[in-house]
Amino acid sequence: MRIESFQDLEKYRDEIEKLDKAIINGVFIENLKAIPIEMLVYLRKHLEIPHIFIEIKSNDEFFSFLENLEKFEKDKVYFIACSDGIRSSTLCDILRENGIECYWTII
Repeated sequence: MRIESFQDLEKYRDEIEKLDKAIINGVFIENLKAIPIEMLVYLRKHLEIPHIFIEIKSNDEFFSFLENLEKFEKDKVYFIACSDGIRSSTLCDILRENGIECYWTII
């Protein structure tokens, strides 16, 4: 299923909540059930705010992001994913402490 608008999210809310995977905002999300529908609605609703999807695939990548926090921009929303949620949730907590809006999930 491809979701192209905020209206699509609202219209197909019940169906989306049953899906395992989908493309949201051009990002393929494999474990859709791990993401609250409210987060997806938020991301679609605020398209005027640039958002960036980051998938952390290794501990090296994780530590690289931690060492380069200055590269994260405060006027963007970051959507961070990893395979177990530990690295993505940790990075999100650190970004939020630095005034950066961030959401995390498991994929």
